[in-house]
Amino acid sequence: MTSSDFTALSPLMVLGLTPIVVMLSIAVHRRHGVSLGISSAGLIVALACVFIARSVAPRDVTALFYVDTFGLFYVALCVVIAFVVLI
Repeated sequence: MTSSDFTALSPLMVLGLTPIVVMLSIAVHRRHGVSLGISSAGLIVALACVFIARSVAPRDVTALFYVDTFGLFYVALCVVIAFVVLI
């Protein structure tokens, strides 16, 4: 995989890493405000990564995974909806 492939996958990697960080913070000490902050920061970073990933789209990341601007639009839409639900 090249750096362009990782750039195209960055919104999905951030969305996958954020719940892990939230669960680790809950394991240390359960505070709802901290969980809210980490979750909202992860969603904002994922939304920023969508705009960065647009620069390399369309891209065949693997034989079965294709990143295009249409798919990135729906990732951004889901991130915005998740942020609305979060607040």
